[in-house]
Amino acid sequence: MSTLEKNKIYAAYRGEEYLTDGTKEELAQYLGVKRTTIQFYMTPSWLKRTSERALRIVALDDE
Repeated sequence: MSTLEKNKIYAAYRGEEYLTDGTKEELAQYLGVKRTTIQFYMTPSWLKRTSERALRIVALDDE
């Protein structure tokens, strides 16, 4: 994992509700899941399997 990816910030949403933001590691700790689970929540497979009210992880822009 590159240093840039390690420092990238993501936001967690459940439906329209903002939960928190942070690195993948911070989100994993907050949600009580593994880092790989956070990565899975960002995949097209997860988006297809779940409704819009499900947990979503979104990469925030660097700007």
